[in-house]
Amino acid sequence: MRDSELRALTMSCPNLSDITVLSGLKGANLRDVNPKTRKLNLPTVREFGVQRLSEAADLKNFQELTLCGVNRTMINSISTMFLDMIQILNLSLGSVAPIDLCRLRHLSVLRCLYMKRKLSVGQLDNFDTPFIEIMNHCSKLETIRLTNMVISDKSLRQISQALPRLKRLDIKNTETEKALTERSFNSICNLDLLETLHINYPNTFTENTLVDLLFRARHLKYLLLHGCKELIPIKEIFHAAVKQASRPDRRMLSLEVDIDTREKIYLEIMKTTFRPKNLIYTFSTGFDFFSTQYSSERPPPPAFQEDFDEVGNMWWPS
Repeated sequence: MRDSELRALTMSCPNLSDITVLSGLKGANLRDVNPKTRKLNLPTVREFGVQRLSEAADLKNFQELTLCGVNRTMINSISTMFLDMIQILNLSLGSVAPIDLCRLRHLSVLRCLYMKRKLSVGQLDNFDTPFIEIMNHCSKLETIRLTNMVISDKSLRQISQALPRLKRLDIKNTETEKALTERSFNSICNLDLLETLHINYPNTFTENTLVDLLFRARHLKYLLLHGCKELIPIKEIFHAAVKQASRPDRRMLSLEVDIDTREKIYLEIMKTTFRPKNLIYTFSTGFDFFSTQYSSERPPPPAFQEDFDEVGNMWWPS
């Protein structure tokens, strides 16, 4: 869609609120966007278009923005003009520095942050500083999804204190050699409202911390742990999962753990006779695969299985 076509469309459809344009749009006419606009998904728009959007008047309903190839200038425009508007922010990063991303802390009503760094651009060596800044100032965050960002225990140790409302945490980076430790996991255990946890990141989490998470995260529904270097699938993990899945208020508990080792580990959980129908339980260890599905009917796939590249309308292809 060309810029002139978008302008004609917004003028002829005064109630248009959600706009997704996946190709062709540069953003020259975004200053004329409908005041009732709520959502803009514009992966091809760059600096010029974002600046035009920031000049639009009376965007009182504006809540959600998706952009790709984001640079310093675009970050400045977003964090300056949409302070008390944007609640959902999807960014595929281009050339930015950590100090640039710190400006996102000004988005005081932000609820969902999706951030991806394209591998072709290279990795952001240190996301800890901006991540801490964002957490400390955006206390309303309920969802965080990060991919190809380098973080450490330094930032994750603060997550439970800074973000008590967090319901979903997804962290994916299979390219880094840095590993998360139990310090991170211990802080995550304190997130009372956590429902979905997906960590596909090198880590040294142990089975004891996993058991602790299962007992303490009362609202947990979906758990995926990949890149585990030291975790051993002992039967206590299964027993903790069974106990949580058996609670009267529990609709479903899906647990999937992938252990980063080629050693063959035998599981003895098959001897357990009681298996709640709402418990999905899968372990994979290196090249040896053990899978036990304790459910008469497989539930709908959890949202995190869509992964971070789930849409062209959220992330620009790497």
